[in-house]
Amino acid sequence: MATVDSIAQAAQDLLDAAEAALQTTDAGFSGQSFLNPGLPAFDSACDFVCVWMGGEALAGQTVIPTSQQFRTGPRVNLVTLNVTAGRCVHVGTGQRPPTLAEKTADAVVHMQDGQALWVGVGDAISDGLFDGTCRQVWMQGLTAIVPQGQVAGWNLVVVVQIDGYPIP
Repeated sequence: MATVDSIAQAAQDLLDAAEAALQTTDAGFSGQSFLNPGLPAFDSACDFVCVWMGGEALAGQTVIPTSQQFRTGPRVNLVTLNVTAGRCVHVGTGQRPPTLAEKTADAVVHMQDGQALWVGVGDAISDGLFDGTCRQVWMQGLTAIVPQGQVAGWNLVVVVQIDGYPIP
């Protein structure tokens, strides 16, 4: 049975899978890993991965209008969870911009992180992350984050079905 903590537990499970995925890169992962109440600040905190809830909605139905689902049929709650990962990139010093070698090295790490998140979280889902009877879960997409605050990274969107919980 679902509880008020079900979304936070799903987010933690997703965070664990994302951190394990980042461990598989050449750079490994030894940064901060946390749940966040929203999009994290890119504040030069090198190597981080977090999960935050982007929203919750009811699954669309073509026969029963959404306004009637509470009274007449199955209610399917879909929660959008975001995995945001970032690493520091070279920005140069003073009047010297980053070298081509530094930019290339940053790009390699960045591309490995993206592939690791996509494959690692996808494999975790295939292996039973969020498993349940008729459970809906899918990865909606992976998007690069424009470097800011000396950090570049990725945002992976995962949509997962979360059961409702009884309200007394």
